[in-house]
Amino acid sequence: MEKQNTQVSKFQMWVYATYGVFQNWGFWVPFLYGQMYMTQFLGVPIATATAILTVAKGIDFCISLVAGGIIQSANLKKGKFLPWMKVLRFIIAGGAILQMAPIGALPMGAKIACVGIGYCMMHGSMNFMSTCQFGIMPMLAGSNMDDRIKMTTRQSQVNAASSIILSFGCLPLITFVGKLVGNA
Repeated sequence: MEKQNTQVSKFQMWVYATYGVFQNWGFWVPFLYGQMYMTQFLGVPIATATAILTVAKGIDFCISLVAGGIIQSANLKKGKFLPWMKVLRFIIAGGAILQMAPIGALPMGAKIACVGIGYCMMHGSMNFMSTCQFGIMPMLAGSNMDDRIKMTTRQSQVNAASSIILSFGCLPLITFVGKLVGNA
């Protein structure tokens, strides 16, 4: 087997891995805060919040099954992945905002609908974003399996470090910010 030329620079590998970290943080911080916000600030009972998230997670699962097929079958003029990534970032932000909107004065059914729709917007879009990100790797590395392995390894290392930081730092940060702005 002949040695393949490296096509992906170290900078490109770091950018690829770092994008995944920011995507991970953009997903987990609103998700964790959204759960606390729903129960503490909106007054949604924990059992109701669990039911909302269970139904929304079921919808999210269905979206995850079809996301790759939709991306593959769409013939977009500006590429296969970039248009999805550009548009969905706004839907993800809108979903995060909708989950944490100040809707405390609304009836319980409206609160549940807002949180559920926001969750589906954010998490359903993240399925497409993740598929697009993993689809970029073959475009960067081509058929060079060494580069693909290096990119995957770098992304795994950076995501592991990111997950460690999120696991011990996210909830204390949310609690600290909540105390600064005033808890329920």
